[in-house]
Amino acid sequence: MLKWLLVFEDPNADVLWLGKGAARQWLEDGKSVAVDGAPTRWGRVGFTLKSRAESGAIDAEVRLPSGGIAAELRLRIREPHERRIRSVTLDDKAWKRFDAQAEYVVIPAGQGGNLKLAVHY
Repeated sequence: MLKWLLVFEDPNADVLWLGKGAARQWLEDGKSVAVDGAPTRWGRVGFTLKSRAESGAIDAEVRLPSGGIAAELRLRIREPHERRIRSVTLDDKAWKRFDAQAEYVVIPAGQGGNLKLAVHY
């Protein structure tokens, strides 16, 4: 059950959710959440979320197989104060693929390796 909270493979689509069920309290300022080497049908994945909620940001590192994964990745980040996402950077470049209302960032299929994100509120 814990795996499904943090690493969830959509049974009806090629979508891999990371952090889908993580509680808001887990990302209070200064806290972090990490998963390493979780098995999925696309290979082992991991991620780390580090909260800077008081500064209006949460940093994320996503670790994917180097050859990429054949699934869309959705990284859900539930900010502890329920603020909406205003902007995202992926590897220090502006990233527009996010859903502020549903609180997730979209990474298209085919991505691999280590990705660094900063989510701003």
